Amino acid sequence: MNFESARRELPPYVKLLHQASIALPMPDDAPMTLPYTGTPQGEWFVDVTWVVLLLPQLERNDLWVQWSDPQLASKGSYYDLRVNLPFLTCPSDPRDQGLSRTPLAYVANTGVADGSGGTGPGAGGVPDGPKAGVFFNHQSWYSGPKVKMSLNRIEMRDGTSNTLMFAENVHATSYIPTSNVVSGLPNDPVAVRHDARRAISEGDVGMVWDGATNGSAAPAIASLAINANLDVAQDYENPSTALAHPSSRHPGVAMAAFCDGHVVPLRADMDYQIFRHIMTPDGKGAGLVGVFNPDGL
Repeated sequence: MNFESARRELPPYVKLLHQASIALPMPDDAPMTLPYTGTPQGEWFVDVTWVVLLLPQLERNDLWVQWSDPQLASKGSYYDLRVNLPFLTCPSDPRDQGLSRTPLAYVANTGVADGSGGTGPGAGGVPDGPKAGVFFNHQSWYSGPKVKMSLNRIEMRDGTSNTLMFAENVHATSYIPTSNVVSGLPNDPVAVRHDARRAISEGDVGMVWDGATNGSAAPAIASLAINANLDVAQDYENPSTALAHPSSRHPGVAMAAFCDGHVVPLRADMDYQIFRHIMTPDGKGAGLVGVFNPDGL
């Protein structure tokens, strides 16, 4: 909320900070992601999650200064940036430091899944956008909406007290997502294992809702139900969007924060239609039926 007050917009869940052409071979500790599909050979990216964008508001401006340095690609080290921030994990959901050195237990409301598209409610799906969620992809290669979402925009629709901002998710991965098996880097012998940066997905740091119907039916993706699949291990290298939903190790609930700042426990048996309503800043515009009843939380 401090970020929004200063910039008049909420952060995206992923944003490109720097793009550079680096002569190969590239050092293994370079703070860059691998090239995305279709990008020219030698193009590398410094893309960051919403957590990195909020570092100044989290009293870690020292880390933000390093991330935002335009010369980071040439003089920085990815390993130096991997700092465990204890306030990003829940004591009831301890993370294996061997799998992630920058663990994350909380996810942002990113609307419907990237690429789900559709032509409108009831006709193939709900398009991602300001009606469907809060934190949108601002990555350079993403062709979808790069929307400036503000609290004022939400207040004028369904209201900040009725729109989710963050929630727990036991399947979140890391605020600096990594791949533990690397192939294709010039300096890597075959089958050498080490942590290297990779592209960021909603399955790492976000939660989505199922927009495949007009909102009157049960979700097409059953695993998006609250607290479903708690015992399914998250894949830190290939996170699943199907697991991008509120979940926790607390009995029967998952803690969540709304856009006005209040925090409540969400019931594990919450009706999925209620979840759709609290995920959407503009439920009617997103094609939802009925009226949101907060008693169902």
